Amino acid sequence: MREERLIDEIIDKLKLDLSKQTILTEVGSSHYALTPIIALKANAHKVYAWTRDSVYGKGIENIEYCKLLCNKFNVNPNKITFSINERPNSHINDANIITNLGFVRPINKEFLDSCKPNAVISYMCEAWEYREGDVDIEYCKEIGIKVAGTWENHPSIKVFESCGNLILKMCFNAGFEIFQNRILIISEDEFGRVAREIFLKAGADEVYLVAPYSKSKIIQKAWDFILLADYSTKIDFFHNTSPLLLNTGGIVHLSGILNYQELKKAGFFVYPNQDGYAQKMSKTLDFLGPKMVINLHAAGLKVGELLTKNITSPLLQEMT
Repeated sequence: MREERLIDEIIDKLKLDLSKQTILTEVGSSHYALTPIIALKANAHKVYAWTRDSVYGKGIENIEYCKLLCNKFNVNPNKITFSINERPNSHINDANIITNLGFVRPINKEFLDSCKPNAVISYMCEAWEYREGDVDIEYCKEIGIKVAGTWENHPSIKVFESCGNLILKMCFNAGFEIFQNRILIISEDEFGRVAREIFLKAGADEVYLVAPYSKSKIIQKAWDFILLADYSTKIDFFHNTSPLLLNTGGIVHLSGILNYQELKKAGFFVYPNQDGYAQKMSKTLDFLGPKMVINLHAAGLKVGELLTKNITSPLLQEMT
């Protein structure tokens, strides 16, 4: 399968070696079921994989899919210890490398008190994307547990730049051509930069990038669409916004606060059909396919390996 080839290639490229390491991570749905398999293929001694029932599906379905993939890849699923809707202390006690993925979070004081003194935590995204409540960083500092983020644009993985293609796919799905379009981007972070660059490369006539708190700087014209791609700012840009400003074909939201029902009631087209939140992407890289999820999670596991071995690397972004 293509997924197995992609896993083998990135393990080789990163020289990921988890020999003698015990990993605590998640088993999610779709391509997020691959993370325990990546760890095993990188020779992990043991893998604990947590899941739970969620809006993305049943925990048991995530486990069964992971086992199916294990069999296809000739990986022994019995080497993975699964947990559904529970957070066993014994798994935490035993882990050397812990990932901050969704079904493992929150990594709070109670969780950290069960960790080995030499355990490390891989924050499997960029350090600037840190969300309060994911990991208690201050307590990690207090008890000496290392935490590090992952440089997503490391030349070996180039994950963050792929967000440009993710944005393009979302816009195409929403019915916007990009080519010869006039596009307004609301953002003050790296997502806005990536969006602007990809839109211009795709032939947009005009792309205007503005921070969410700078409404007064916006040129008021008939935008083909507006992209909301602001990860961190806790501002509802569209609340009580002038109809003149929103003389547009619609709104595409990657990240940022957005009240879908309010905008729909006011007659605006919004894609996807859901609320938007700060520090949460409405579509993740999984929406593109498996490659970037595999690259990011392999790189995050490599960060964990580097932390356990006290090796510095551009891939690793220290957070404690």
